[in-house]
Amino acid sequence: MAEIDLIIDGPFGCIPIEIKLGTKLTQRMLGPLKSFLKETGAKFGNLVNNSEKIEIVADNIIQIQAIYL
Repeated sequence: MAEIDLIIDGPFGCIPIEIKLGTKLTQRMLGPLKSFLKETGAKFGNLVNNSEKIEIVADNIIQIQAIYL
């Protein structure tokens, strides 16, 4: 199973969260989230970083700015 920084589990299901310091996104950063989603059947995952905007960066993966947490 892929290493994930944070996993939130509740009545809504399981949400994997990867936390990165930088502002640039690479496809390699999404690898652990994609693996986790595939292996567990979780519906979506989040990437938290210092990007400039909230956006969908891959199937079922949303990038969220750290300042919104």
